[in-house]
Amino acid sequence: MKLQVYPAKILFAAAISLLAANANAVPSFARQTGHACSYCHTIFPELTSAGRQFKLEAYTETREDKAQPAIPVSAMAMMSVTHTANTNGTGLPRSQAFPRDDGLVVQQLSLFYAGKITDKSGAFVQWTNAAVVPYLDGVGNSVNNQRHGNIDLTDIRYADKVKFNSHDLLYGFTLNNTPALEDIYNSTPVFGFPSSVSFGTSGVNGLIAPVAQSGGLTLGGTVAGAGGYMLWDDLVYGAVSMYQKAEKGPLGLMTVSDLSSLKGSAPYWRLALQHEVDEQSFMIGAFGMNAELYSDPADRTAPTNKFRDLGFDAQYQYQTREHTFTAQVSRINEKQTYDGSFVGVSVDNQNLALSTTRIKGTYLYQQKYGATLAYFSTTGDADATLYGSANKPDTRGYIAELNYLPVQNIKLSLQYTGYQKFNGAASNYDGSGRNASDNNTLYLLGWFMF
Repeated sequence: MKLQVYPAKILFAAAISLLAANANAVPSFARQTGHACSYCHTIFPELTSAGRQFKLEAYTETREDKAQPAIPVSAMAMMSVTHTANTNGTGLPRSQAFPRDDGLVVQQLSLFYAGKITDKSGAFVQWTNAAVVPYLDGVGNSVNNQRHGNIDLTDIRYADKVKFNSHDLLYGFTLNNTPALEDIYNSTPVFGFPSSVSFGTSGVNGLIAPVAQSGGLTLGGTVAGAGGYMLWDDLVYGAVSMYQKAEKGPLGLMTVSDLSSLKGSAPYWRLALQHEVDEQSFMIGAFGMNAELYSDPADRTAPTNKFRDLGFDAQYQYQTREHTFTAQVSRINEKQTYDGSFVGVSVDNQNLALSTTRIKGTYLYQQKYGATLAYFSTTGDADATLYGSANKPDTRGYIAELNYLPVQNIKLSLQYTGYQKFNGAASNYDGSGRNASDNNTLYLLGWFMF
């Protein structure tokens, strides 16, 4: 069976994992620190320099007046409406392929425990009830009109500081359930733009991304990881974590699925150079992950497929009370080796490559009015069986977004996604006359934090 994604709800295809992965702007942190949300965030959930430091220090900063903070619990609600340019030509009735197009969707409800545990430890734990809008479950079955509740993003940390002669070292340890969740930058797929919707393409594998489709499954939320990180002289940042199938270890409650396809252990690593001067900060870095996945997650004797991701990224940020600007670029190259076919999904070639590129710039005025422009591109080797009539996963387009933050824990967004190419072609990409631009979407979002 061919691997596809119905274009009607590209923006929602990863609503469960991606939305949760980017919901770090929680008011319980603000109540704990005594700072406004804008102290740690630009247009949330994007972090400022102070926000990155707060995460490095294990969410432990507290109010200067030492007042006892409230119980570190927060809540979130996201409501949205999506309009797709053309709802014809999918091969399915509109009621099945586009049941929620032009309708109001209570997209996600979440509860958080987010705050300090001890003077050197803290946690970010999320439980989510999310709307599962139509998408393929990875084995060719359409999933419609359901809600799903589960433990979501979990990051439990310990951090401390030591001094070597004239050098400062901040180090920490993390237990989490999504690769790259431990990262402090917003240029990785887990925390990258768009924070509320997915770059849609049927071809993206991306082990590091929460919408990974390795075997139709995602590593985010199905694994448990333990690792360490350090920041040397506020200049060199490094992190290494090792992930395993979550239910095998003591962190089994961190999983959102029993269908993890991961075999053994999978390492994630990150290295970056950063520098701050006055209102400006700079970062350039690299990250990667290797994993071996069972072709059938229910059969541990099945052949395995191997994936190796190598990414490069950079970020620039300028911040004052009046003006904030952030620019980011990232590229992930993935090598795929198929020793077995996925359940219901076959391939013609044993070795394939996939690359994703993302570039975006965001401007925020007076911490209230924002605009973002982004470009995305996915390219990869041809495989007619895996990608169907398109033969290639190539997808390219842009996203323009306007934001209004009437108060700092409410975000109203209007977003337009335009596709210049989809699943290998600009026109007739599916052999049935559907064009890339038919998937263009207008998306209105209300994001409320409590």
